[in-house]
Order: sequence, then C-alpha cells, then structure tokens
Amino acid sequence: MGALAGGGDYAVVVSKQTNADPAWHKVVEALVAKHQGTVVVFEGDIAGASEALSAQMPLYTAIVARPEELGRGFVAKTHRMMRKLDADPYTDTLWGIVTGLSADDALKMVSDDKPLVMKRVVSTTGVNGGLFEQGFTVSDGSEGSWWHKGADGKDTSGGTTDDAERKGDRAALFAQRFGEIMPDLIVSSSHGFENGIEMPWGHGMLIGRGGELAILPQNPPGKDGAPGKGLGKQVKVAASENPKVFLPVGNCLVGHIDAKHSKDSLILALQRSAGVRQMVGYSIETWFGRGGWGTLGLLQSQPGAMTVAEAWFFNQQQMVEELRTKYPKAAEFDYKWSDKSSVESFMRAAQKAGVRGDVKDEMGLAFDRDVVVLYGDPAYDARLDGEKWKAPFEWELKKANAMWTLTVKGSDAKALEAFHGPVCVRFPLRCVDPVVVGTLPEGTILTDNFLIVPDAGRAAGATGAFRVAFIAKQDREDLK
Repeated sequence: MGALAGGGDYAVVVSKQTNADPAWHKVVEALVAKHQGTVVVFEGDIAGASEALSAQMPLYTAIVARPEELGRGFVAKTHRMMRKLDADPYTDTLWGIVTGLSADDALKMVSDDKPLVMKRVVSTTGVNGGLFEQGFTVSDGSEGSWWHKGADGKDTSGGTTDDAERKGDRAALFAQRFGEIMPDLIVSSSHGFENGIEMPWGHGMLIGRGGELAILPQNPPGKDGAPGKGLGKQVKVAASENPKVFLPVGNCLVGHIDAKHSKDSLILALQRSAGVRQMVGYSIETWFGRGGWGTLGLLQSQPGAMTVAEAWFFNQQQMVEELRTKYPKAAEFDYKWSDKSSVESFMRAAQKAGVRGDVKDEMGLAFDRDVVVLYGDPAYDARLDGEKWKAPFEWELKKANAMWTLTVKGSDAKALEAFHGPVCVRFPLRCVDPVVVGTLPEGTILTDNFLIVPDAGRAAGATGAFRVAFIAKQDREDLK
C-alpha cells in the first residue's frame, strides 16, 4: 500500500528507494511545490500506489522514477492501474513519467513555468506545415525529398539533386536545420530503437550517446552520384536549451527506457542536450500505430485546443472506447506484460484468449492501449498555435451548484455541421457519479473526469449547436 501525504488534484508517485535518494527527492519536492501536490510513496511494484491513488483520485499524476526502475512492463502495468482506480474502464488520471539520466536532468524537465506554444518544427515524416512559422521535413514518402519553411515563411522543397551541399545525406541536413530552426517540436517516423532513429530510407541516423546527440551521416555518394551506402563517422550535434516536445509517433522502441538502454537512450539525450520537456512514444515495436499517429492526428486536427498530454490522454480513451463497444473480448484481455514481452508473445497470448488475429483493429487496439507512454510533467502546457486554426466551434463549460452544462456553438451552422472531429473536455473538478439531464449525443463518453463527444458535426446537425448537461457531486467531502 502506498503512503499518502498532502492533498490536491496532483499526485507525485515515487518508490521508497527513489524518494530516499536526496537528489531525486528534490524532483519530488519541486513537483509538489509547483502543483501543490500529494506524495504517494510505494514499495516494490507500481501497483503499490493504487490504493492511495484511488482514495485521492487526482486529476494529474507524475511518476518520478530512475531509469533502472522503468521498462515496458512498468509502462503497461501503469496503464492498467490507472484504468482501475474506479469502476469505469477509462483512464482515471492524466499521468506521465518524470525521469532522466540524472536527478538534475529530471529536475530540469519539470522546471518550466511558462506554457510552450509550438511554432517551429523539424520532422522525418509529414506534418501540417501550415500550422508552423518555420519547419523542415525529411520525407518518408519520397526518397531523398525534403520540405523547408524559412523564417520568412516561404516554402521550398526538393530532392537529392536539389541539395548539392549535402549530396543526399539526410542526417547531416536534419542536424543542420535542427540547429538553424531551433524547433519547439520534433516529429519522427521510420525505423527506431532505444538509442536512435533512422532517417527515412536509411539515409543516416540520429542517436544518443551518453546524454549527447550525434548523427551517423550517410557515406559520400558514389561516382555515379547515387546516395552513398553505409554510415560514416559519428558527428556530435550542438546542444540547445529551448524547450521542446518530441513525438516519435511512428518509431519503434524509442519510448523504451530501462537499465540496459538508459545510458545511450535517445530521449534521455534529447532531454539533457536538446531541451526536450515532454515526449510520447512506443515502449515496444510499433505495427498498428493508433497510439502514436492518433495522438499526433488529434493534436493537429484542433491546434491550440488541447495540450500534447491531453491529446495523448484523449486518444487513449478513444481506443479504450472502440475496444469496449466493438471488440469486448479484446477489451477484457488482460495480458501479463513484462520487460521480456514482445509483439509475438502478445499476439500468441491474445489469440489464445480469443482475440481475433485476422481483425487488425481488434488486435491492434488491444496492443496499442498499453504500450505508448508520456514522459514529462503531465500538467505541462505544450500545445500548437491556436492562431493557425480557424475553429469551427467554441465550447463553454459552466457549473451551477451540482449542475454542469457544456454548450458547443459553431462559428456558423454550416462550419460545425461539416466538422466531424471530437469535442474533448477534461473537467476542472472530479465530477462524482454524473447523472445525465436530457440525452447525450450519439457515442458520447461521460466519466467523472472527462467528456468526449466523438462527432461534433453530427451532434450539432443543421442547428449548429448542442448541449450536454449532467448533475454530479464535486466536493471531496462527498467521497467520505
């Protein structure tokens, strides 16, 4: 059983051993001071924190952990635990893991008080360039191609033959643009592993080495001008301090931190040497992709409307709901994850339990819901620039005594009717036992900590507006 001290809507979970380390205890203290948080100390398995968290039901939970305490088993067990703090099947608190190569790195990760508006991007996969003031992409769809938006806002693009300086070496070009643009957001796809990511089409690599960033550039081109084969000598990437978010949404394993891989971990190097404050990634090989690409898709579909952490959280809940409503057998499958678990071992166990391997969404959703992890302070306010998006609607959540009312209105009736994305709202207070007044729009998820209307346009129809009302207890005294 975890020991609980303090109060509030923010919990800091830490093992007894880590909390006893003076350097790591400073990280705990910093989060408590920043968010007026509660400390939950557990012994042994992370499940030891469950009882104290169930009693508090915080809106946010930060887990402070040394790298050697982590692993894919830890990530999966935490996902399961956070869905079981109460009786509903959804995640009961927005949680993230705070770690680092050292306690000082972890402390730096949670030290920012200012919100981050992400206006500059570098990526190895397609992003919506219109959402950014500056950007650079190495294409994973067309070999050798790239896109660049300079400080003047002018878009340029090209391929290997349009880049005489770099001769097709995409890792070197990526590092160059990384230093020039000083991005707020890094997005990546293609092959990945704990210690690095491969540039699309195998043209070089970005790696972590003892807390520093380096590239392994592609070898020089051959006599015929074709891209060089193999990797050249390691080249250090200059450190940068501006706060960033890293989303390796299409990479295998980049989100996997454990004792074996922590020294040269890419994300821990980005944290120490490149100012990364938050990251969402896979703790295992990715093959289905909803956990990663769904997070990026939701974030880009409504710029400024939600933080990175909220996009990850809401995407998780949508996966849980799709499993619950379409694939109930898969939703109930309780795989015993460990650090030795693999894609193959998961699929064998799932099929033995009746999950259909020939139905991709069924197997994929069951897999992805427990393997994509958020690193960083879950309350960190990092979001895209809302000025880059003309929102087709606005929403307002009002409370009058025990009655809560969400009102959604379109900028005009046609604009909202044509928008088929979700309206996602996290409540500022825990709404205990919500009781619906009237009817809910089709497919709405209403819990004690959030609400999702999956299709705003369908809910509004030709009227251009809709309302959700419910009665709930709010005060913590009501829980006693």
